[in-house]
Amino acid sequence: MGTYHDGTVHNLSASATWSSANTGIATVQSMGAASPGLVAGVAPGAVTIQGSIRLPLDGRLPYASNQPPPSCFFTAMPTSPGNVVGITGVLPSPLVIGTTGTMTISGSGFSGKGTPTLQFSAAGISAVNPGVVNDSTIQAGYAVSCSAVSQSLTVTFPSFDNVSTNTWPLTVVLPQAPTPTIQLAGNNISGTQSVVVGQQIALSASVSLPACMNFSSQSWSNPPGTAIGGYVNSAGTGPPDTTGGQVAALPPNSTSDPLSLGYTFYWVQPANPLNMTFQYIMSGGFGSVSSPIATASFNVGGPTAPSVSSSRGMWQIQTSTSGPQLFFGFPIGTPGITFTGKATSPSGNAGTYEWAQLVTTNIHKLTSGSTTTTCSTGTGLDNRFPVSTGLSYSDSPATLLQPNYNEETWSLGFTTYFMWRPGLTNDIPIPLGQVTWTAFGDAVQSGGTWNVQSGSISGSDPFQAGSAYPVWTTSVSNGSSQCAPQSQ
Repeated sequence: MGTYHDGTVHNLSASATWSSANTGIATVQSMGAASPGLVAGVAPGAVTIQGSIRLPLDGRLPYASNQPPPSCFFTAMPTSPGNVVGITGVLPSPLVIGTTGTMTISGSGFSGKGTPTLQFSAAGISAVNPGVVNDSTIQAGYAVSCSAVSQSLTVTFPSFDNVSTNTWPLTVVLPQAPTPTIQLAGNNISGTQSVVVGQQIALSASVSLPACMNFSSQSWSNPPGTAIGGYVNSAGTGPPDTTGGQVAALPPNSTSDPLSLGYTFYWVQPANPLNMTFQYIMSGGFGSVSSPIATASFNVGGPTAPSVSSSRGMWQIQTSTSGPQLFFGFPIGTPGITFTGKATSPSGNAGTYEWAQLVTTNIHKLTSGSTTTTCSTGTGLDNRFPVSTGLSYSDSPATLLQPNYNEETWSLGFTTYFMWRPGLTNDIPIPLGQVTWTAFGDAVQSGGTWNVQSGSISGSDPFQAGSAYPVWTTSVSNGSSQCAPQSQ
């Protein structure tokens, strides 16, 4: 507005030329526009608006009549610094579902406008106690629900003509999945664990899931090296016994069950290092997240350089209170066969050595005159499991000779297993190898006296190192190795 010397006031806006010092923050309409001097905010920030106004000299001012009207220009250069109200940033970013905290809004022009209101474009995010800290900062408590999604934020000042800022995008994400902790037998482990073959490797994983999240799936890696799920009886309810012995399969290594997934197995051959890994997927809100992979490393020790030597006795006739018997060897003197095992136990664990034996052939032929009766008196586990402990094992099979026959032959076949057991809680024996051996006995009765024939022999194959387990579903006990007598 311009005031002349005679007191009249004129609106000079139409003659003003306006400019913005930073058109990236605000623009201004200049002379000739419909509304010169009208400022439009472009982005939050500080800006200076400048105007230049031309004041013409008119006839109301005195001048000499003999002179042309002079041109008198008065140029005013007013400036108006100020802030465009707006948001330039929000922290924390991104927002995580299930979390609470303090939200800090950065921007400009916040001061002097009263209490702000935070308006979210969708449900799921709430704010409490918003307040202006200074011209460039607003703070408020916030909470992100489990159902929140990405949206935008606008700050308004209802008590200041409902002035509002620009909208600012808010990204909502799922929480990061914590790294699980692997446990062995219920104890947290780290680094490389020293274990032995036959030791129960009972792994579990623990993790505390963030709010809003649940287990979606979990998985263990397949055990490297040579591993089994266990060594059990025929029902799978306990250790091997006369009902049977079998190798249990490895357990399932993945599940969608919300409960923690345990994984139990046994290594049966030494090796190192062997790694087991665990990973889970958690789901909630609008998606799912995979966890980091947790790794447990193991050095698996066990007996080394196993070997078995054998020595054999002779077939002979022994008299007992029940009558004459055909013996392969004799337990009081020289046994039918004796195995002597050797191996180097792992450092720090001597363990114990065991033997198991399967009867694979058990055929009797009983001859009376011109009639021969053939029968089998059973195959399977020889008596019990284990059949013996220690580094040596002897066997002297025997059968009762029946007086109604003049000749009896007995064909036997066996597989004998050399095994080691660590002696730890819930452990299992580990096979170190096996020996296959046979024996054939032939006894003839003459004049009421039984004699061993020259065709009676025995033999054994070399020891074969390996991790194959004895497996059976039937058993043979002492005293069962004879056929029913022929009727007289």
